[in-house]
Amino acid sequence: MAEEDKIEGAKSAFHFFRQENSASIKATLEADLRANAEAAAAAKARAEAEAAEAEAAAAAEAGEDGDTGGKKRGRPKAEKAAPPPSSVPLGALATAVSEAWRSLDA
Repeated sequence: MAEEDKIEGAKSAFHFFRQENSASIKATLEADLRANAEAAAAAKARAEAEAAEAEAAAAAEAGEDGDTGGKKRGRPKAEKAAPPPSSVPLGALATAVSEAWRSLDA
C-alpha cells in the first residue's frame, strides 16, 4: 500500500507541476505574441507615415514644377512595389503558439 500511495502522490505532483508549467508557458507565449503584434503595428504605422511623407513631398514637388510633361501623375514606382515584408511573421507565430498550446493541453 505504501508504494501505491507513493506512486499516486508522484502522479498527482507530476500533474500539478505540468498544469503550473502549462499556465506559465501559455502566459509567456501570450505576452510574446502581444509584444510582437504591437511591434508589427508600430512598424506598419511608421511605414504608412513614411509613405504619406513621400507622397506629400512628391505632391509638393509636382506643385512647384507645375509641369507634368503631359503625363498623368500616378504613384511613384517605389509606392507601387509590394510593401516590405513585416519583420514579425505573425501568421507563423500564431500557428506556432496554437500548436504549442495544443501540445500542452494534450
